[in-house]
Amino acid sequence: MADISVVNSNRLVPALPNTATQFLNGTGAFSTPATTGGGTQKLVSAYASLSAAYTAAAGTDLVIDVPVSVTATGATPADVNIVWRETGVFNVPAGLTLTISKSNDTSTKQRFAGAGVKVFAAKAAPYFHLSWWSGADETVDQTNNIRDALQSAANSVGGTIFVSAGNWLTTGNHEIPRLTTLQGMGQRITTFQLTGTATKLFTITTDPAGSDANFKHININNMRLNCGNIAGSRAVYISGANGTALYGIRIKNVTFRDIAAAAIQIEDTTAGGGYYHVETEMILVEHCNFELCGLGFRCGSINGSYKFLMPYFYMSANQGAFQLDYSGQFTCEDHLITGHGPRDASNNLTDSSFILRVQGDHGPIVFRGGQDEGVKYFLTSPAGYPNLSAKIILEDNAIQCLIAPQSSCTVSSRNNTLNAGSVADTSGAQLVFISNNDRHKGYNLANSASTAPITQTFLNSTSYTGFGTVIATNGTTKVMRMNSAGTGLEFV
Repeated sequence: MADISVVNSNRLVPALPNTATQFLNGTGAFSTPATTGGGTQKLVSAYASLSAAYTAAAGTDLVIDVPVSVTATGATPADVNIVWRETGVFNVPAGLTLTISKSNDTSTKQRFAGAGVKVFAAKAAPYFHLSWWSGADETVDQTNNIRDALQSAANSVGGTIFVSAGNWLTTGNHEIPRLTTLQGMGQRITTFQLTGTATKLFTITTDPAGSDANFKHININNMRLNCGNIAGSRAVYISGANGTALYGIRIKNVTFRDIAAAAIQIEDTTAGGGYYHVETEMILVEHCNFELCGLGFRCGSINGSYKFLMPYFYMSANQGAFQLDYSGQFTCEDHLITGHGPRDASNNLTDSSFILRVQGDHGPIVFRGGQDEGVKYFLTSPAGYPNLSAKIILEDNAIQCLIAPQSSCTVSSRNNTLNAGSVADTSGAQLVFISNNDRHKGYNLANSASTAPITQTFLNSTSYTGFGTVIATNGTTKVMRMNSAGTGLEFV
């Protein structure tokens, strides 16, 4: 039957494919790869050698319909379009490299086997499927296959790598090239599982400032990254030395699970000690879950901008959501954070879990529209920093844990609900707390153990009593401290 085209309402309906050119793509669906020239597709099984098949298929398609063993490093001819069908794969032994120069086959069937390197040349394919390398076997290590897929994207200066359902095992240390998207099928469907002793699952490296390579535009979407609680593990590790930079990383709909050190970490790797000046701009994390991670996000770069939208944290004892050693502008919106640490007989938390730990220099730090429960500290910091040089802004949150920095700090609170014991000074550091239109439920400073003053300004806030005495009135500034006997508060 000849192919036909139908013109209807001035629209051209594509020709129906001749059934003789259709073939199963390995998933039960039919696929019809277009030929690259005027000739008929050639079957590799019809030729005595791979080189003879290449010669015969010049200008058209070569169909890999049976397993083919590669015996030398090389590339397929640029004028031969490679397609796969049935049981056809290229088997590349360890020590050899096969480069596919051209393929418009969009099927998802496995295309490669063997321990050698199997990659696509620049612009050789419109996108990539990890299944081309991995097949459907979830029981074997996929480190080399993930490496080859990422290298294929790098050869094309980016591309999309689709990752099918499964639990894909890897020893990690995979560098994600610029302009690359890792696209899974869902947070409970596609999983990368770190194995062995490596501490990094995926890495992203900055480049010298001012180069085009700075514009990474990397996306990680719809998957789970599980590090198996390996000591020191990090799922996404972004690093570079002073004077390097990157712009544009988006992580969306990703679950980070069982990560010992930090789910996402940014680090200055300058030799001899970090100067925290590596530039990491436009880091966006959306709709991600952080489950049982030592830290959700750790930042050691003062030059950057970071935004978290609707993150969810499920934390155990002594775990933290955000640790900002140094940071630029940081924003977290609509978070939900739940902790599950140990409690004493009075139901008070006895661990050191926290939402935000800060130290060093920072741009503005904003938390907006979130709520927490079962976490000891909302804000804390290491002792010994005389000035955090940071303005922390809290807006429209429901805060049930302590705002208790160990170093001098200014906190501006607006439209928040703060529950009993929410603000405390536990170290002798000076805390400046500005409360505007907040709702203080059982507000007090019962955890204050220092005679250092806490400056508090109340503007249109509803304040209750602590130690049986009204400790603030609307529209006033009060400077308070624990009295020398340690029995209550006094105004300075």
